[in-house]
Amino acid sequence: MNTIKNKPLYIFPIVFSVITLIVSLLRIPFWDETHAFEIARLNIFEILYMTRIEGHYLLWYLILKPFSSISLYPYSMLIINWLFCVGAIFVLWIKSPFNNLEKILITFSSPFVFYFAPVARCYSIGIFFLFLICALFKKRYKKYCLFSWLLLICSNTSIMAFIPCFYIWLIYLFQLFKKKSKKIKTCFIFFIANFLLFVIQFFNLKKPYVNQTDNQSYIDMMMSFLVIPYDETILKCFFHITVFVLFYGLVFFLFKKSKYAFYFLISSFVTLTFLFLYFYKGSLWNYFFYYIYLILLLWLFKRQILNNKFIKLMSIMLFAFLCFSHILYKTEFFERTYTSKSKLIANELATNRFLKGADLYCLDWWSDISPASDIYLKKAGIDVLDINGYKRTSFDSIKNIFEYRIMPVDLDQFYNSLDKSKKNYIITDDTFFDMDKIHSDKYLMKQIFYNKDLEYGIYELVKKY
Repeated sequence: MNTIKNKPLYIFPIVFSVITLIVSLLRIPFWDETHAFEIARLNIFEILYMTRIEGHYLLWYLILKPFSSISLYPYSMLIINWLFCVGAIFVLWIKSPFNNLEKILITFSSPFVFYFAPVARCYSIGIFFLFLICALFKKRYKKYCLFSWLLLICSNTSIMAFIPCFYIWLIYLFQLFKKKSKKIKTCFIFFIANFLLFVIQFFNLKKPYVNQTDNQSYIDMMMSFLVIPYDETILKCFFHITVFVLFYGLVFFLFKKSKYAFYFLISSFVTLTFLFLYFYKGSLWNYFFYYIYLILLLWLFKRQILNNKFIKLMSIMLFAFLCFSHILYKTEFFERTYTSKSKLIANELATNRFLKGADLYCLDWWSDISPASDIYLKKAGIDVLDINGYKRTSFDSIKNIFEYRIMPVDLDQFYNSLDKSKKNYIITDDTFFDMDKIHSDKYLMKQIFYNKDLEYGIYELVKKY
């Protein structure tokens, strides 16, 4: 009976694969996905330059590059990401120490079903390599070169993947030192190479991503990670208290049972929290990595901790709570991710005869207009320009994304740069006006066209006097 209970049921990862493939192919990428695709289309030196601005590591762009032809967009990107996530799930089912119930809860939890599999970012590839590292962990002394290579590769997928890799490295090197193994020299060289790559990429960033005093954003986002879609305060309180009691109970038992597991949990969670507080406040999907770190913890140190009945019970309950709460998330948490109007906007602009022969400008970033519509418009033979007159898909425009996003628009400079011999129109969505970047006594944004359903408009910049 126990053998049947724990025998892998591969029908579940297959079902997961089919469902997420359908969801992936039906989705329209939102701006973060499109932006990564645009970067992948640049040459290697331009991609290296962009890593200084982006905060994301090089590997995802290099994998996308051979498949970054406009004709392949968006399916090449979506399928590559889906393959890495499905690969991670199959590694989980084949190699992890969890029973079938735990594997089902992990597989069909919201982070995997609704985000990591269908949304093409740099995170699924990191999870795939993290799971491979966990699968190889018990053979780390015998296959030390392969284990070191996996840590090196995984560390360069994203900062979220680097954090657990760094602490696994420290545990591994300490264990080799205690064993007085000769392999420590080779592994230490890998570690130094890994650490140098991290320093070059992370500390070469031009600026932090957030205001370093923006602590309230972290608290709000953390609460969003744990919330369920009910307005009743009692249910919210019950859920939060239950999760925190289970989590801190797990910490207490880990401290008593396994010092390595306790060290990994505390160090990785504290580092991730520090990152969110002082460098990058993160989006909801970044907070999913607390969940991923919990999976890694229970996988890596299974022999020391999963035999404990209390830890076993708490881990199953945590998986269950987090799984079902995520599945029941309010839709607005994924609204922009799943309801991008970029393709519809691009199709409407491409067929609008009124715009033929005119120069089209987009002054905002991170919207359904740009960069989300950029590639679709490029497919239709339309080049949208930025405030400096550069094509939005060009390196000259992409490298200035954060300046465009943060700095107010200089309307005098922009108006004087326009070619007055032709029509010049600005396309933008409603969020641009919310940013309070275009108020002026000298100029008026005259509305030419507005689509209420798609929430965007076409405007002409008119000088009042």
